[in-house]
Amino acid sequence: MIENATEKLENYDLMSVVAICLGKPDSENYTGILKFLDVLLSASRATTEKILGEDFGVAMSEELERKCLLCVALVGASRQRPEKRAEKKALA
Repeated sequence: MIENATEKLENYDLMSVVAICLGKPDSENYTGILKFLDVLLSASRATTEKILGEDFGVAMSEELERKCLLCVALVGASRQRPEKRAEKKALA
């Protein structure tokens, strides 16, 4: 599934956004890059390190972990923005 999303230029923050449905571990398409991204961005560091090493041959360095945490924080911030906009409209 590919969606087209548009946003006013003034709402961009020096980054591009790509939304990917990663699926669930028990789905048939949960392999390759989808599994890699889901594991990489998961909250469980111990499980992440184990699966990245065993399934993908990737060692979790401090730099990689820092970048992953930044991505997770950006996702959290992007989820909060619509809620904050709704709150502002409700208060206005």
